[in-house]
Amino acid sequence: MVLRISSWKTALPYAKRSPGRKKTSRRERSSPSTIIYPGENDLARFGVRLTKSAAGDLDAAQDKMQIISDIGGLCDNPLPTGVNIKKLKAFNPPLYRLRLGNYRVLYRIEGLVVTIMRVIDRKELEKTIKRIRKSS
Repeated sequence: MVLRISSWKTALPYAKRSPGRKKTSRRERSSPSTIIYPGENDLARFGVRLTKSAAGDLDAAQDKMQIISDIGGLCDNPLPTGVNIKKLKAFNPPLYRLRLGNYRVLYRIEGLVVTIMRVIDRKELEKTIKRIRKSS
């Protein structure tokens, strides 16, 4: 599968807030902004979007290309059978964890779109889940 990826560095310009600009809530700032499209044949059933937090996490990751290719697999089936996907408890809408080596991908399925919330090191998982639980 070939992925076309919009550049999250150019997609996320940080404009300084002018006095007339409306304030944005934390939820709006973390809204999905970067989209990973399926390949040329568009046989994939789901679209994948990254939040600004996930795009920043992905920029900082060392295994960026491996993570992107594994995230691209979510286009075909966001809930594959196996031990690498786990549905996390006490989240509504449901939150899922994808295990990729030393990294964990937290994502939600919203209709035909998979929204990647965070791409984090496994050591940061519990702290990040607590933050997401507080903000939900």
